[in-house]
Amino acid sequence: MLRHALRACSYYSSKIGLEGTSRGFFSGKPTPDSKYSHLRGLFAYYALTGDERALAAGTAIADLWFNDLYFVGPYRAGHIRGVDKLWTERLLGTSLEGLYYGFRLTDNTAYLTAFKEVVTTAYRHITTTDQAELAAITKDPNSPPFPAQNCFIHNALQAAEGNRSSPGARAG
Repeated sequence: MLRHALRACSYYSSKIGLEGTSRGFFSGKPTPDSKYSHLRGLFAYYALTGDERALAAGTAIADLWFNDLYFVGPYRAGHIRGVDKLWTERLLGTSLEGLYYGFRLTDNTAYLTAFKEVVTTAYRHITTTDQAELAAITKDPNSPPFPAQNCFIHNALQAAEGNRSSPGARAG
C-alpha cells in the first residue's frame, strides 16, 4: 500500500505544471481546472520523501491559489466576483487547502495571510443572518435569491449548471 501511495503521489506531482500559464494546474485533465490542484497529499508526500519535485509542484499550486484573480482574490477582499460568476464550495475548500498547505510546505507567510482572509470571508458568508450583508458578500444588488441560512450555498449559474434562481448545492 505504501509503495502504491508513494508512486501515486510521485505521478501526481509530475503532472503539476511548473511554468507559464500551466503553473500549478494538474495536467491530467483535457483542460486546466484549478479544482484538481490539491496540495495536502503532496505536503505529506514531501514530508515523507523529501522529493524536490513535490516541493516544486506544491509551491506552484500554492502560487496558483495565491495569485488567483477570479475566486480567491475577490473572496480575500470580502466578496465573490458576482452572482453570475464561478463560486462553489469545492473551490473554496481546494483554495483553502492550497493556501494552508502552501504555508506549511514553504513557510511563506503570504499564503497564511491569504488563507486567513479567505476564512474571514467564509465565516461571514456562512454565519451572517443579515440579508444586506449577504448581498454585499454575494455581490447581488437585487438581494440573493436564497435567504441567509447558516450554510454555504451557490446558485446553479455560479457552477455553470443552470440559472440564478436554482440552488446549485449546499454545504453546511
